[in-house]
Amino acid sequence: METTDIVLVGIGAFLFFIYMITNILESQNKELEDCMKQEGSWKELKIEAVEVLNNHMLKIKFNDGVQKLFDVMDFFMYGSFSNLRDEWYFQNVHIDENGSNLKWDEGEAFSVDMLYVRGE
Repeated sequence: METTDIVLVGIGAFLFFIYMITNILESQNKELEDCMKQEGSWKELKIEAVEVLNNHMLKIKFNDGVQKLFDVMDFFMYGSFSNLRDEWYFQNVHIDENGSNLKWDEGEAFSVDMLYVRGE
């Protein structure tokens, strides 16, 4: 295989990766829009309670009565969430004063819309 062929294969792989990421983001945006239509507004949606479960899972109760499980391990690859690998630190999650975010002491946070859309 010649150098130009290798470069073209690399560019093709990169473009495919960008295509896949774009599709994932569009899918998540559609889910978010669908939830907003059902809920009326994210301003109305609040986090009422959070429970820490095994394997870095959170059980979250929202003010519309819905409860969801949220897997935080999916975010460990991002540097800003690496502290959450520590089980003791992870246990210290709290709901912010507006009920719109789950937070930890070093600034890690998940917004209510992220939790609602990505939760299962």
